[in-house]
Amino acid sequence: MSSIFQANNENCIEWLTGDEWITVTLSERHLWSVVRKLAKKYPDRVEILAEPKNNGGYMYAHLPIEFLQIRDPGRQPAKSEEQIEAARAMGKESQRKRRESAEI
Repeated sequence: MSSIFQANNENCIEWLTGDEWITVTLSERHLWSVVRKLAKKYPDRVEILAEPKNNGGYMYAHLPIEFLQIRDPGRQPAKSEEQIEAARAMGKESQRKRRESAEI
């Protein structure tokens, strides 16, 4: 692998308030793959402006702003009472099995 790909580790997402598009500059290979898949799936909405091999190791692309998603990794979706109760029961069963295996 060339050193130009190893040295780059910056990613950037840019947009102005009110814009319908975001511009991404990406150096991470897994993000390149995501953008390429989106470009195949939505060719009229995702535009790859520069590929990394022709742009110093960076992909440059435009995507609709609705593709941008920032989420709290600690936030879990709301659960029903039945789901909560089932999770408690599984936890209690798991603890019981651990205690039994520890006593052996």
